[in-house]
Amino acid sequence: MNCPSCGSGTRVIDSRGTEDGNIRRRRECTACEFRFTTYERAAELEPAVVKRDGRREPFQMEKLRHGIQIAFIKRPVPQSDLERIAQAVRLRAVHQSRREVSSGDIGEWTLEQIRRFDDVAAFRFASVFRQPDNIDALQRELAAVRDAPLSDDSEPGDQPTLPGLDSVRGGATRPASDETKTAAEN
Repeated sequence: MNCPSCGSGTRVIDSRGTEDGNIRRRRECTACEFRFTTYERAAELEPAVVKRDGRREPFQMEKLRHGIQIAFIKRPVPQSDLERIAQAVRLRAVHQSRREVSSGDIGEWTLEQIRRFDDVAAFRFASVFRQPDNIDALQRELAAVRDAPLSDDSEPGDQPTLPGLDSVRGGATRPASDETKTAAEN
């Protein structure tokens, strides 16, 4: 590595691992003694993605991020969580130890991660990813999101509830039944 100040060679003074698996190195220039920090990560070979029509293309993190962001439009989830979802899916694809991963697998892994954060975003993602061709298929997707078990790390109160609706699965809501309405009115 060359010095960003004078362009001469550098030596490593300190090297440590970081929480995200990268390596943090403190370097010093052998000529001007300028010190700086670099962050390095091991190159991981990302698998090719096999599309539904059989085409193969390189794994593209930007496409994954874009799909996740579309699902979370106007949802109260920070950008850092969206990035964590994308990174988790990418790492799962890399660690499959296969040269090719189907786009269907990537979509299912993404949906699984999104469900941990927001039911509405999960439904939005599923309704595009699974390409339902009629209302019945769309209703099945809604039921799948509504009835999916909670993950261990989410809590039922994570999402706001609307007045007059019973809370189900931490924010996914169903209209109150007639019995509930009658009891509430009395």
